[in-house]
Amino acid sequence: MDVPASPPPSSYPAGSLRELWAVAAPLAISTGSVGVAHVADRVFLARFDPAALAASMPAGMLQWAVLSPFLGVGMTVGTFVAQNAAAGQPSRAATAVWQGVWAAVLAALFFAALAPSAGALFDLAGHGPEVRRAEIAYFQMLCWGAFPTVASFALSGFYAGRGRTSVVMAVNLAAALANIGLDWILIFGARLPWGLGEIPAYGITGAGAATAMSFVVACGLYLLCMTRGAGREIRIYSHARFDRAMAAKLLKVGLPTGLNMAADVVALTAFLFLVGRLGRNELAATTLAFNLNSLCFLPAIGLGSAATILVGHRVGEGRPDLAVRTGWLATASGAAMMCVSGAIFILFPGPLIELYLGDGDSFTPGETAALWATAPALLKFVAAYSLFDIFAVVFGGAVRGAGDTTFPALWTIFCAWGLMVAPTAWGVLGGGHWEGRDGVFWAWACCTAYIVSGGLGMTARFIGGKWKAMSVLEEGAIDEITT
Repeated sequence: MDVPASPPPSSYPAGSLRELWAVAAPLAISTGSVGVAHVADRVFLARFDPAALAASMPAGMLQWAVLSPFLGVGMTVGTFVAQNAAAGQPSRAATAVWQGVWAAVLAALFFAALAPSAGALFDLAGHGPEVRRAEIAYFQMLCWGAFPTVASFALSGFYAGRGRTSVVMAVNLAAALANIGLDWILIFGARLPWGLGEIPAYGITGAGAATAMSFVVACGLYLLCMTRGAGREIRIYSHARFDRAMAAKLLKVGLPTGLNMAADVVALTAFLFLVGRLGRNELAATTLAFNLNSLCFLPAIGLGSAATILVGHRVGEGRPDLAVRTGWLATASGAAMMCVSGAIFILFPGPLIELYLGDGDSFTPGETAALWATAPALLKFVAAYSLFDIFAVVFGGAVRGAGDTTFPALWTIFCAWGLMVAPTAWGVLGGGHWEGRDGVFWAWACCTAYIVSGGLGMTARFIGGKWKAMSVLEEGAIDEITT
């Protein structure tokens, strides 16, 4: 027989700003902690070797791009949990979680086969020998973290989808701290206490290992949490078997999300490879600007995730009108955050750049001068497109919460490749013949056009309202709880 719906995501009124932030604040802190860990990763690498800094962004994004189809399935678990929990079908929600973990097993097998081909992949980039060696080492190490990365996303969906975002926050904070600590030890090396010896400096390979191990920490914590509370009540581990019907439905809804991510990340990876052809200094400045962008923007992704969760709950409850209100509240909140960060990028770029330069010993005078000549201008591009990025993330997250995943994927592919990659390639490789700083500015103008168009398209989709009639619930499904 049917069971009562799970408790609401918060104790505040549905559709209110307080409800939004009760769900979003832990996610904002969570994603912000991930951003801090990534920034620390790049800062440590910049102080270890400029070639490692230049290599970390394209190699990391290539791994993320290839992983995206699997991540899309893992991330969609939260939508399934939200709608099934709100509709009183908790066992179906638990089954969805484990299908995401099975997707992680496939990811692990795929990346184990891909890792030996890293050299051939980065030969295509055409970067200098030092950068190429660092890219290969970083990519191969990240490949071994494929399983815990996807699995952690799927396991987090059990809590995020039910609105228990404080658990996600606590786990991600712990994983981020582990990442930062391991970064310091494995990049620079360390002397072990009690005369146990030394850990050598592994450089960028150590950075990749630290990232992979941080996701192992996250998975372990989620699995531990599931032995208590709601996980114990519904005996979540009893649903760990493979369920063909649920897996197929999760794949149908989640794969477009993964392709959306892949289109975005692959396009940005191609963009970085093209910028890398302009020179190592140009690639380092671009990496720095994107990294600072992620630091301010990742908390805003928490708003997009909250919109996904709350829209999923409202659809499961049959109240799409409240989902509309939540979408607008989340967008307004994110826009305010981006206005503040944009002002900081424009008015105070110096202290942000000095964070990466440190004492400057790892940079030659020419490299330092090139970074100062280019990076402040790139941060102005970031400030210009940030507002539209919020539209894309929040409104895109809102429609995905209802199960509308195909349009965002198609629109992202069109904008990313038609407005960013193709014109950047023309400017760098084809008829434009842009070089140096002029080439970087042309590339960033194309990137800005992509993000602005993506944001406007997601806004139109949300306002159009087609997503209101969508759902991932199984018609006529009857839930049962193991007792």
